[in-house]
Amino acid sequence: MKIKTMLCVFVGLLPALHLKAQSDLKRLVPDIYKYILIDTANKEHSLKEYKGKYIYLDIWASWCYPCRKEYPLLEAMIAKLDTSKVKVISISIDHQSKGMTGPSWRWMGALKGYSMKGTQWCVTDTTMEKDYKIDQIPRFILLNPDGTVKEMNTTRPSNPETLGKLNKLLITK
Repeated sequence: MKIKTMLCVFVGLLPALHLKAQSDLKRLVPDIYKYILIDTANKEHSLKEYKGKYIYLDIWASWCYPCRKEYPLLEAMIAKLDTSKVKVISISIDHQSKGMTGPSWRWMGALKGYSMKGTQWCVTDTTMEKDYKIDQIPRFILLNPDGTVKEMNTTRPSNPETLGKLNKLLITK
């Protein structure tokens, strides 16, 4: 009987623990809109441009084989998404050599070499990587429409559950 009671109490506390974890996450991660990202024309952008939509971030680099392997699957997934409600943005963490300005030649080469389409931006420094503790890639991050992090390390396009998860968000919004 005691075990049943303890189990009921534990199950009853789960939603509160989940809310606390989400609250802690919001406190721990910086404002995602503060980062300056550049496109291939060296124009500055911010994720704030897509405030009001779910954002599925693909964090990658040109030298990362698993990242490049995910890309065709990401492109196929994008074709099946309602992009009026969810935006997929690929952010390269390729850095420019010291003293050089503009987009990284490695990043530009990968975009051309792999015919990468969609919204492709690049970081301008390592601040975002450090703040979000991006210590391995590819990394996929799911943002809520208000810019808060929904999932810090969400499923990859190669995971069959990913498309369903994103579509479910759009239905419940």
